[in-house]
Amino acid sequence: MNVMLVEDERIIALQFSHALAASGCRVTVAHSGEAAVARLAENGPGELPDLLLMDILLGGEMDGIETAAVIRDRYAIPIIYVTASTDPVTLRRADASGHDGLLTKPIDPDVLVETVRRRLTAPA
Repeated sequence: MNVMLVEDERIIALQFSHALAASGCRVTVAHSGEAAVARLAENGPGELPDLLLMDILLGGEMDGIETAAVIRDRYAIPIIYVTASTDPVTLRRADASGHDGLLTKPIDPDVLVETVRRRLTAPA
């Protein structure tokens, strides 16, 4: 299972990537939306991740929802949003963008791993 984690908070990225790696996932981390889009463009068709975990509030030019829109236009990769922002405006934007799940921070590492595992093993 290959997962790309798009998270600008380095401590959270480290915590999540360790939990996912310990469960057998291969994890790639991007710290901005722009970095995620660039990294995906470098991959060949067989090298794309199976799933993206996307923080909604990213620093940089694009937030997570904008980044997800760009990625959805180019690739068929499921996206699970990760956010600490549960205000109605952010949640409506997330829902309108289409997603494959939403996790609210703080996230227990076991819940993160189980959510990823369930999404990746769910029938298409």
